[in-house]
Amino acid sequence: LIVAKALQSQGVKKCYGIMGFPIIEMAMTFHQEGIQWIAFRNEQGAAYAAGIEGYLTQRPGICATVSGPGFTNALSGLANARDNSWPMILISGSSEVAQLGRDAFQEFDQAEAAREFVKWSIRVTCLDMIPRVIERAFRISMSGRPGPVYIDLPADILRATIPEEPAYLPYFNKLLGPMGNPECIKEAILLLKNAKNPLVIVGKGVAYARAEASVNELISNTGLPYLPTPMGKGIISDSSEYCVSPARSTVLGNADVILLLGARLNWILHFGLPPRFNPNVKFIQINIDPHQLSNNVRDAVSIHADLSLAIPQLVSGLSNWKFANQEWWAKINASIKKNNQLSQDFTNAPEFNYYNSLNKVNEFIRKDAILVIEGSNTMDIARTVVPSYFPRARLDAGSFGTMGVAIPACIAAKAINPDKEIVAIVGDSSFGFSAMEIETATRFKLDMLIVIINNNGIAFGVDSLPEDPKEIRPNALNPATQYEKLAEAFGGIGYRAKNLKELGEVMKKATEAKGVRVVNVCIDPNAGKKPQQHFWLTMPDPKL
Repeated sequence: LIVAKALQSQGVKKCYGIMGFPIIEMAMTFHQEGIQWIAFRNEQGAAYAAGIEGYLTQRPGICATVSGPGFTNALSGLANARDNSWPMILISGSSEVAQLGRDAFQEFDQAEAAREFVKWSIRVTCLDMIPRVIERAFRISMSGRPGPVYIDLPADILRATIPEEPAYLPYFNKLLGPMGNPECIKEAILLLKNAKNPLVIVGKGVAYARAEASVNELISNTGLPYLPTPMGKGIISDSSEYCVSPARSTVLGNADVILLLGARLNWILHFGLPPRFNPNVKFIQINIDPHQLSNNVRDAVSIHADLSLAIPQLVSGLSNWKFANQEWWAKINASIKKNNQLSQDFTNAPEFNYYNSLNKVNEFIRKDAILVIEGSNTMDIARTVVPSYFPRARLDAGSFGTMGVAIPACIAAKAINPDKEIVAIVGDSSFGFSAMEIETATRFKLDMLIVIINNNGIAFGVDSLPEDPKEIRPNALNPATQYEKLAEAFGGIGYRAKNLKELGEVMKKATEAKGVRVVNVCIDPNAGKKPQQHFWLTMPDPKL
């Protein structure tokens, strides 16, 4: 009861998890007190959902698990939230304090094990401290660079009683970070004005900071070309004339000044290094986390600031200035035209492939739908083929490259946005990581459409399996698998399409139906994608 009321004092209305010893009574109390318990089939999915809620709401999603294996199953969710800078709180039951060191049931130092994954890890040792611990967990999870927190609740603490109910701390409101240093803002503005080939990179941190209005104003006022990161798509509509996504390699390799907003120079942005980047490029980076500034490449201007405050400073300082180098735009537009034609050639190809199947799927998706996209080729090609138009409406494998997050993300997104259309577009391999969560979705009567781009394999597919199981290749999945039948088994609706004509027919039916719908899109297993200028993890040759 104390845990439930302490969470409610922080505005918690739902919890993702799996009930079992020693949290059975806690789970039932949550339910009785009005905290919806969304029971998953695996703690990993529940933890992923809590992280997604943190990203979509700016407040920690709550995941609760049993001790031992239940806790360790949730560690992937903590790692995913940590790497993506999302607030979430994992609460796990653990062995009785009095039995520590006696090989107790599922005895494991969970608080210590979690420490590597979180901003703060704590074991509760008395009931009186629970309200303070939970309020502080919210404070730590949400402040500065957001991230996960772990709270350990031993079994004997969960069963204990106290004579008087403790005082509950007031609701913690997110604190705004610092404004940009005015001198640094001036330096950034001067660099942008003097740049010949400027570029603005817009990352998902802008969406989390709710800074989409000011970044849209920045781009529309200045006419600067911008490149969204994968989950940065939609912060500014992909239909904007200033979006240069189809010319990604060209703009990264030729920009002389890059304004980095809500993104890190990590593997997704190739660490800011050649050959993907101009060796002489000057970075202007704005980040809420000072440790990310000048990471991997020394910034020309580092600004430690809250994006919701710093971007308006740039807008004000760049008023009445418009970027006017037509040579840079001519180079960009030539690259856009070339790459769009390559994609169109694949779309027009006779075989049933990623490009024409995704184009057909996109015809039936509402512009304001929340998209959840994962799977290596499916996710990569969908970035080109399936646009986004609104902020926080595109979820994917994220900075941690997590496969299996899609169905949990759909569940969280629908629970938070019941009136939104939720569409997952996943590969057949990635779907398998969390396929049982379809039962979770049907149990809670959640409307969602799941489209599986099925090539019978991991990354590249197979036409058939050999007679001898010893000869099955590591990438191969069973071509006979009827994924759509899973939906039917759990009370949803399944569809199967083996060509473009069938896909159009079943997508029409699927988008008109309600409930959990799974469309199994059986593409050519030999389908590929357009040639890439660089390998996806391109790095310079090591200098020993």
